[in-house]
Amino acid sequence: MLRSSTSRTFRAAVKAAPPFAVKAAPPFALRAAVKVAPPFALRAAVKAAPPFVIAAALGAGCAPPFIVTDSFTVRDTGLFASAQDSLHDYVVGSPFVIEVRAGRAFVDLKNVEVVSKTPDLLAVEGQNFVDDTIVVDMRALAEGTASLAFLDDRQRPLEERVIEVKLPDEIALSVDVEPEKKFTIPIIDGENLLISVDGKVTYQVTYKRDGSELKGTSVLSGASDAYAIENPTRATPDREYVTLTASNTASEITDIGLFVADTLIRNLRATTVDTTAIAAVQLDEGELPDWKNDGDVYTVWSKSFTTDGAPIWGAPFAWTFDSEPVEGAGDLLRYTRQGGERRLVQVRSGDITEDLTVEAKAGTAQLSSTANPGCSSAVAPASVFALLAALWFRRRR
Repeated sequence: MLRSSTSRTFRAAVKAAPPFAVKAAPPFALRAAVKVAPPFALRAAVKAAPPFVIAAALGAGCAPPFIVTDSFTVRDTGLFASAQDSLHDYVVGSPFVIEVRAGRAFVDLKNVEVVSKTPDLLAVEGQNFVDDTIVVDMRALAEGTASLAFLDDRQRPLEERVIEVKLPDEIALSVDVEPEKKFTIPIIDGENLLISVDGKVTYQVTYKRDGSELKGTSVLSGASDAYAIENPTRATPDREYVTLTASNTASEITDIGLFVADTLIRNLRATTVDTTAIAAVQLDEGELPDWKNDGDVYTVWSKSFTTDGAPIWGAPFAWTFDSEPVEGAGDLLRYTRQGGERRLVQVRSGDITEDLTVEAKAGTAQLSSTANPGCSSAVAPASVFALLAALWFRRRR
C-alpha cells in the first residue's frame, strides 16, 4: 500500500510541475533527485512525463560546448536576450570577428584555443579573452570549405565548425534609411542611375552567391572615369556600403564597375544630371504611429524626381523650419514632437519647393543624410575618398 501511494504521489507531482520548472532546474539538482529517488518512482515518472519533457531532458546533455556568434549577426535585445549561435558563409577577403561563449557547464574558456584547420582559406589573426568570452579576429582568405577547431589546453579538439568562403556572383543595392519608419524607397535602377551634379549617394551592399546571402565587409572596390567611389563600413553589426560622388558637370551615361577580389561582380550605368532635371520633390514621413508622444523624434525624408518619376540621387536640399533656415545639408530632417505647436517644414531642390506642417518643438530641427551611413541626428562631415576612378573604365555604345 505504501509503494502504491508513493508512486501515485510522484506521478501527480510530475504531471503538476510546469515545463519551465523542469527546464530551469540546474543539472546537479536533477542528478541529486535521480540519485535519491527509488527505482519504482523513476519508472513512474518516466512513464507519466509528457514526450517533450523527456526529449528536453535527453537533449540537455547534447548541447554543443560553445556558442559562436559573428560580428554580422544582429543581436537579440531585451530582458531575456541570450547569445546566438550564428555563423554565416563569407565573402573572399572579408575580415570578421567571432565571439565564443560556453554552451555547457564546466567548459573553461581560458584554456580554449581557436585555430583554423585550413589556414590557406581561413585565418585566425588574433584571440583575446574578455568578460567570459573568447574574441577572435578572423579573415576569409580564399574560396573553399574551411574548418575551425576549438582545442583544449592539451590540444584536443572539443568542437569543430565548417565555414564556407565564396566569391559572390551578385551585388544587391539598397537605401539605408531607418527601416522601422517604413519609408517609400525609390527603385534603384542599376542600368540607369541618375545622380545630381556634385551629388553623393550611398547604397548598402548585400553580397549573394547562387541567390543566397554572403557576409562580407571591406572587400568592395570600384572604378569609373566619371565618379569617385568610396567603400564605407559600419560595425555592430558589420555592414558594407558603396558611395558614388558625381563631378560638378553633367555627363553622359557612364559605367561604374564594382569588384571583389579583382573580379567584376556588377556593372552600374549612371548619368550625371543638372538640377534643372528636378521636376518634383517629395517629403516622406514614413508610417506615423497612431499615438504620438511629446518628446519623440520624427524624420522627414526629401526625395527628388524627374518628370518621368525617376529618382535623382544626391540632389541638393535647402531646408527651412518655422521659416528659419536649417544649418547643414542633407536629405533627412529630424525634429522633436510637441503637440499643439504647428510649424512649417519647407525644402527646396533645384527650382522646386515643397512644404509640410508638423507639430514640433521650436529649434529642434537637425539634418543628416542617407549618403552618410551610420548618421543619427547630426550632420556628418564629408568623407575622404578612399578609391578614385583610375583602375578601370569603359563606355557602352
